[in-house]
Parts: sequence; C-alpha cells; structure tokens
Amino acid sequence: MHRIPYWRLSGFYFFYFAFIGVFLPYFGLYLQSLSFSALDISILMSQMQLMRLFGPYLWGALADRIGKRVPIVRLACLMALLVSTSFFLIRSFEAFLVAMAVLAFFWSASLPLVETLTFEHLREGPERYSRIRIWGSIGFIATVMGAGALLDLLEITSLLWMIVIPLVGTMAYAMAMPEAEPGLHPADHPPCGISCAKGESWRFFRPVSRCRQHTGRCMFSFRFSCPTMATANRQSAVCGHWGCWPKLPFSSICRVCSAFIPFAPFSC
Repeated sequence: MHRIPYWRLSGFYFFYFAFIGVFLPYFGLYLQSLSFSALDISILMSQMQLMRLFGPYLWGALADRIGKRVPIVRLACLMALLVSTSFFLIRSFEAFLVAMAVLAFFWSASLPLVETLTFEHLREGPERYSRIRIWGSIGFIATVMGAGALLDLLEITSLLWMIVIPLVGTMAYAMAMPEAEPGLHPADHPPCGISCAKGESWRFFRPVSRCRQHTGRCMFSFRFSCPTMATANRQSAVCGHWGCWPKLPFSSICRVCSAFIPFAPFSC
C-alpha cells in the first residue's frame, strides 16, 4: 500500500493558508500606513488575483513538460519568500507593484501543484483528502485571529515578520515534500463538444467561478478591513470578522471525526 506523507502535506497546507490569513486581511492596512491611496492599495492587492488568472496554467504546463511538480513548488516558495523580504526595504508604489506581481506570479504555482500531488498520493483513498486539507483551515483561523491580537499590541511594521514566518514554513515543508508518481491518464480524451453534449460543460465554467471567487475576496480584503479598522480602531476587530469566513466549511470538515483519531493509515 502506498505510504501517504500525511504530516508533510498537512504542514504545507497549514503554512500556505496561514500566510493568506496574515497577508489578505492585514497587508492593506500596512499599505494604508504608508499613506497609499485607496486606488493604489486596490491595484497592489489585485495582483494576487490577477496572476491567478493565467499563472497556474503556465506552471501546470511546465510541470507536465518536465514531468515533475515538487521542484516547481520549491522554486515558487523560495521566490515568494525572497520577494516578501523586499517589503522591509521598499516604500514607493512602483516598487511595491513589481514586488507584488512577482510574488503573486510565483505564489500562484504552489497550491494547484500541491493539490495534484496530494490526490496522486491519495490515489488509493481520495476520501482522506479532508483529513489533510483541514489543516489549511486551522492555519488560516489561527493566524487571522492571532495576528489581529498581536497587532493590537505591536506596531503595524511587525506585520512584515508575520508574513515572512509562514513563508519560511511553506518553504521548509516544500523541501520535505516527496514527489508522487503521476497517475495514468487515457490518451483519447473526448473533444470539448462531446463533453458539453454529455452535460460536462460545468468543467469549463470552473475557472470563471474561481475568478469571481478570488475577485470578491480581493475586494473584501480592502473594502472591509480598512473601514473596520477605521471604525473600531482595533486590529482584533478585523480578525474577529475575518475569522468567521472559514468557520462554516471548517465545521463541516470537522464532522470527519477520524481527522482527530490515530492516523494509522498515514506515515510521516
């Protein structure tokens, strides 16, 4: 039976979404502290979603060409970590625009490839995916709540360290992540027209749905965090509202009771 690297995959999900839990709600507030206008902040924050429109397709095509995914994930995590350190030095809008675009382009590569790796490792039991993916929700909730509480006590510049730490974690787990043998795929896929005729046209609308989801999340991150901060004058008010976002799917996943009992089928 194939040995599943449970903790290495779970750790990556934890730190990946921990980064999102720190970056998405609070980085707009850091940019606001640098006296950027609302338009400037919206342009900068939109880079994370803009690159996801085409970045994953380019990285996926490269992974298919070279036949390996883990090296690309490691490169993406390394570049994201290096670019994030530039936030300590830059102050101009142009520099932030370049840094955000580069960060978003490389960051968009990691999650789709790790999802593919996860399902390839879980080929014999894909129902176990929830036990691994649940750690992403845990990481998001922990950091979005914890970062808000810490920012009530610390300067907003300490946010940069809170951004770097999860990226270090993703890099560490990416280095420990094993490659999975690619699954066998049939060579004769049906044409698009046949798929649509069979009622499978929903596959073609999933990218559009993802685009709408991430666009809404980007607008929410700026148009919600900044007014909340202005009204309540507390970072913990922002974290309290943002912490509610994943709790519904989190509670649903928690119904998989076996996620918290001995992991006999898994190995580290």
